[in-house]
Amino acid sequence: MEMKSGSMVQRPLRGVGGTVFKHVGIYVGNNQVVHYIANEKKDKSAVIVKTSLRKFADGKRVSVRAEPKNRAHQIAVKKEALKVLGATKNEFNKQYDFLLKNCEDFSRHCYQVRY
Repeated sequence: MEMKSGSMVQRPLRGVGGTVFKHVGIYVGNNQVVHYIANEKKDKSAVIVKTSLRKFADGKRVSVRAEPKNRAHQIAVKKEALKVLGATKNEFNKQYDFLLKNCEDFSRHCYQVRY
């Protein structure tokens, strides 16, 4: 599957919740995804990371939720994801909340960036 950088990608969560809930990230090219995930299942340890598409997939099928609208949007979404990733202090790191501040919120934040 060929993905455009700046695409919002998703895969089912582990367990029973995976039939309804998805883990979401931003594909930044070169088989890399920037996403918001907790270490060792501790919500407050959640940080923005960049991992391989394979690691992001976690053995599940990855699909594209939304592609960038055009080339300018593609560049802006990728740039925003990498900017948040590179910021030691950002609005996401260690602020995870299942309903209010999660991987989907991070991805939407990047995807809705002005360009």
